[in-house]
Amino acid sequence: MAPIQDRVRWLVPCLLVLTGCVAPVDAPSAFSTEHYLCEGENLALFDAMVEQCRDEMHQGAPCAGVMSLRGVVDSQAVVADSRVTRVFFADEPTGNGNRMRAIDVTGVAPYFSMRITLYGFEADEGRVPALPLAPPRDVVNFEARGANYLSQIVDQIRVVEVNERDEMRAKVSGRLTRGGTVDMCFHLFR
Repeated sequence: MAPIQDRVRWLVPCLLVLTGCVAPVDAPSAFSTEHYLCEGENLALFDAMVEQCRDEMHQGAPCAGVMSLRGVVDSQAVVADSRVTRVFFADEPTGNGNRMRAIDVTGVAPYFSMRITLYGFEADEGRVPALPLAPPRDVVNFEARGANYLSQIVDQIRVVEVNERDEMRAKVSGRLTRGGTVDMCFHLFR
């Protein structure tokens, strides 16, 4: 039987090779497969994803919608496209007989989940107020490994293309109060 030192000398190099310690891992960022789908040539891909989602819904499969965003979050450039995993519409009375719609959208991207809550859409089809009726409370929250990056969205520009009973499509751009920016679009189904 070989002495213990001989076995250790043979075993240590084998373990290093098996664990990958000899050569560094070369892997692309998961963001390299993500695209901002809200404009340009990628808009056709966004529309195709929306149609696929709509078809799945008509066949009885759950699909809440599609979302895409780009921006600078916590000093990092972020690009993500995602199926919406959950959407919640809530209508709040405004006091003048109208109702204001709040939208809570959740999706998953590489490295984090994202949750966007937007307020201030009029609940009547096709109408969006020109000015907010109250100070904006819109927030974006990115969650990664149990940590949250919660920030309000200010200096917003909103464009609502579809606001019907069963669907909503909009683009939102703004500055984040914690630093950075966000541009996003979503097409949501109820």
